[in-house]
Amino acid sequence: MRTSLLLNPGNSDFAVSTEPPVGKVTHKVVDDSLEVLICQAFGFYPKEIQTIWTRDGEACKYGTLHRNVAPNSDGTYYVQLSIEIDPKERDCFRCHLEHESLQEPLVLSFKKETGGVRWIVFGIVATVGIVILGLLSLFLECRQRRLRREFYRKFPIIIYSNSMDGTEDKKK
Repeated sequence: MRTSLLLNPGNSDFAVSTEPPVGKVTHKVVDDSLEVLICQAFGFYPKEIQTIWTRDGEACKYGTLHRNVAPNSDGTYYVQLSIEIDPKERDCFRCHLEHESLQEPLVLSFKKETGGVRWIVFGIVATVGIVILGLLSLFLECRQRRLRREFYRKFPIIIYSNSMDGTEDKKK
């Protein structure tokens, strides 16, 4: 939802609009028993916004780190809110954003990336690499065989014997 208002204070016209926040939740793993959930809201105007973490619907007052609302270069604002949690309880936490441009609070949770695109790209790169190595190996093997054939045509192998009659001299 975007609303605009044209004002005429004095001689200059200017527009005031409200921009709803765009939000996302990411995480950082600290160790096996601790991670940090990070809620980011950006692109909103005016500056006033309410942000809170909830666990199973209850507001989390402790362990939450608020960063000050800061301006973007386009005149909108952003804010970040984080909380330390046990990774096993990740699904219990929600980030609530309330802003005058929203009809109802924006509720966000962490959604672990499936990595689908990343694994597809990795699979394609690995497959192309294996095919290139296979073709290179085949090329080098064919080239080596051709060089051997040319060498043996130019320099036929002559097998020499130690004795004239084909038997070795017996040592006395």
